[in-house]
Amino acid sequence: MNPHLAQTLWISLALMLLAVAATGEYIGFHIVGSLPLAAHLMDVGGDLAAYSIACLTAFYSWFRDMLGREHKENHTEDVLAASFNTLGIAVVATLMAGRVYDSFTDPDPPEREWLVLLAPTAAFFVYWAIHWILDKMEESNINIEALEAHVVSDRLTSAVVFCATLATLILRTSWINPIGGMVVIAVLVWVFASLIRKIRNSMRNIGAS
Repeated sequence: MNPHLAQTLWISLALMLLAVAATGEYIGFHIVGSLPLAAHLMDVGGDLAAYSIACLTAFYSWFRDMLGREHKENHTEDVLAASFNTLGIAVVATLMAGRVYDSFTDPDPPEREWLVLLAPTAAFFVYWAIHWILDKMEESNINIEALEAHVVSDRLTSAVVFCATLATLILRTSWINPIGGMVVIAVLVWVFASLIRKIRNSMRNIGAS
């Protein structure tokens, strides 16, 4: 099977799992609109866009290969897709910074519904399954590496959201929410910087080939 076609199929499967996680996050956010859950919901929303772009890019690469183009590990469209998805991380981090500022200046009341912990818990295991799916691909490229970076940040974000929400439920205080939001932003910035380095190296390899 053409590697790009295999990537398209695997990413489609991951996208379906992600849609389930996004639905759970959305329901959880409407039950209790906490800042950590808002951060996670923004992150998941960005992931839905990122996975859709990656899937369409892999399909386009497969189509071009079928028309006779020489197959390479990275094509120009792969770098463009990874760049766009990296920009999406920066947008989410910026939006989160605004939410954190609002939470410091006008804090929300602390959470009281323990069921809200189900959202980040379920999301963590969904992202673990998605990570397993991406690892099944025989050939990777910058397009897939961008998704893998998203998964790493998502698993860390899920853990942060769970811990921040749990601490808020136990301590009955609101100051933990913006702290959790700041940690999420730090994770997103770290992933953004990592992807920028990988994209730069991929561009150099394309230019040298």
